Amino acid sequence: MVHTGEGHAIGRVLVQVAAAGVIGALAVLPLVGAVVGVLLGGATAAVVMAGVFAVVLVVALTAVAGLAPDASWLTGSRGGRICWAVFVGAGGTVLWLLSWDLTDAAGLALSRTPTLWVPASVVLFALMAALLLRRWYLAAGSLTVLVATALLVLKALADASPSALDLRFADDQIARGSLMATTVPGYRLRPGQGTWYLEPDGADPQARYISVGPRLGADPGECVYGAKVCDVETASLRYELFEDAQAYTRYLVGREVEVRGGLAVDRGTLRTAALELRPATDGEAWEVLPEPRPSTPDRPVREVARELARDLFGGHWH
Repeated sequence: MVHTGEGHAIGRVLVQVAAAGVIGALAVLPLVGAVVGVLLGGATAAVVMAGVFAVVLVVALTAVAGLAPDASWLTGSRGGRICWAVFVGAGGTVLWLLSWDLTDAAGLALSRTPTLWVPASVVLFALMAALLLRRWYLAAGSLTVLVATALLVLKALADASPSALDLRFADDQIARGSLMATTVPGYRLRPGQGTWYLEPDGADPQARYISVGPRLGADPGECVYGAKVCDVETASLRYELFEDAQAYTRYLVGREVEVRGGLAVDRGTLRTAALELRPATDGEAWEVLPEPRPSTPDRPVREVARELARDLFGGHWH
C-alpha cells in the first residue's frame, strides 16, 4: 500500500509538471506577441491583450498547482499557489525568450521548426515547475537538465559565432581573402590603412610608397587602358607604368593582386614585392584594419551569452 500510495503521489506530480508545460507552451507565444506589440507602440488593444494573456496564464497555472498541492513548495495555500504560478509562468517565459534568441544565434533554427519548438516549449515550462518540487532528486534532476541544455546551447553558439576578426572585416566591407601582404627590405608597414601599405624607412615616403590591393579597372589578364607601358613578364606577372605611378599585377590564390608604387620606387624593388606576395596572417590583418567605427552593440543578452560561450568553449574567437 505504501508503494501504491507513493506511486500515485508521483503520478500526480508528473501530471502537474506536464500540465504546467503544456499550458505554458500554449500561452507563451500569444503573450509574447502581445507584449512585443505594446513595446512597438501598439494600441490600447495590445496592452489589454497582453494583460489578458498574462492573467489567463497565471490563473491556469494556479489551477495546475492544485493538482498536487503537497508535492511542491509554495502550493500548500491559495496565495502560495498563485506565487507558484507566477514563478513558473514568468520563469518559463524568460527561458523561452532566451532559448528562442540564442538557438537562432547558434544556427539551430528551432524557432523556425514548430515540430521541435513546441515540444521544447513544453519542456521549458515543465522544468520550471519541477524546480519547485519537494522531492529533492526530481528538483535536482530538473536543474541538471537545465544546466546541461544551457551548456549545449552555449557550445553551439560558440561554434557558430564568427571570429572578432571576421566581424571587423565585415564591418569594414573588406573581403578577407583579398588581403595580401609582402615584405620589402628597407620598408615598414604603415598600420590602419585598410590595405597593405609600406613606406620607406628613410625620407620621401609619398614618392616611394608601395601598396598592395585587389586589381581594379581592367579585365583579368589585361592591362589598364591608358598605361604608358604594359610588359607581360610571365603568365602570372605583368608590369604597367602610368603617368604618376607604376604597378605589378600578379595572379595569386585565384585572383589578381596589384602591387603599386610611386615613380621613385625602383622597378626591381617593386618586382620583389610582387614576387613576395602571400595571404596576410591574422596578426597582420589586425595591423592593417583601420580603427573600428562606432556601431550599435549587439543585443545585450546575446552579447553576454557570446562572451560566456567564448569563455567556456573558445569557439572561433581569436
